[in-house]
Amino acid sequence: ALINSIKEDIWSIDSRYKLISANNAYKQSILNSVGKEPKIGDSIFMDEYDKDEQKLWLRYYDKALSGETFSFIELVKLPGIAPFCAEIKMSPIRNKKRIIGVACISSNIQERLQSQELIIEQNKKLHELVSLASHEIRGPVATLLGLTAIFNTEDYTDPFNEKVITMVNDVSITLDSVIHKLVEKSHSLRQENDFTGNAQYNQSMRE
Repeated sequence: ALINSIKEDIWSIDSRYKLISANNAYKQSILNSVGKEPKIGDSIFMDEYDKDEQKLWLRYYDKALSGETFSFIELVKLPGIAPFCAEIKMSPIRNKKRIIGVACISSNIQERLQSQELIIEQNKKLHELVSLASHEIRGPVATLLGLTAIFNTEDYTDPFNEKVITMVNDVSITLDSVIHKLVEKSHSLRQENDFTGNAQYNQSMRE
């Protein structure tokens, strides 16, 4: 009963690749894929499975049947459903010293990987935001400081001040454009963060 409360797919096979146990999660996964629930004693390799996929998984099962316990990440390709990444652990089942089968557990990590990819993309955009603030703002600000330094505050009627004011206006337009870019990028990044937070919240609610 406890094994059926676990959300991960859990199953085991004998040395002839026949199913000897499976939890409800595994049975449901196969039912969703091929339209029928696997039965104890059935071959783990159903007729509906792709032949190349069967060969791939045969190598994994044989590795465990040779006595090795191992974990791996694989793109699971079941008929009838979209491929997904899973983290799988396989362990040999022993009766005394003889290996009689393989115990398996599989966790769907597709959402986790997608979240990690989104975080990487957000970090890239954050770096671009910092770079924009550091480089593209620094130039106009330095120019403004230089222009204010040469403005003739002792004689406001100095004709040169008119040129300074014109240049200040041009630099201000450039600076305003950069600020708009920063606002747009920060708004986009904030929306993505909100989406990620909601997705993680929804995922935790399903668990």
